[in-house]
Amino acid sequence: MKITNQKTKVDKDIFLNDEDYLNRLLFCLKELSKLYQVALTEFSNEQLYSYFKKDLDNVLKLQRETFEVMFANGWYELSTADN
Repeated sequence: MKITNQKTKVDKDIFLNDEDYLNRLLFCLKELSKLYQVALTEFSNEQLYSYFKKDLDNVLKLQRETFEVMFANGWYELSTADN
């Protein structure tokens, strides 16, 4: 079973539309958050760790906001978990 919202229509005649841009942004934010998490495990300097941790928190917040926009527009589907 899929969980989704009604899909917002986008112009498919143009090279990149809003859905394409948000898909790419979400992908980049996911990859960036992975890189930040790996880097944070390597820091021995507490100031650097704190600085990059704040950046990671901002990336994760933006990732969530991007997902919520995509889901609200029906551009992202969720599948129900099996029992």
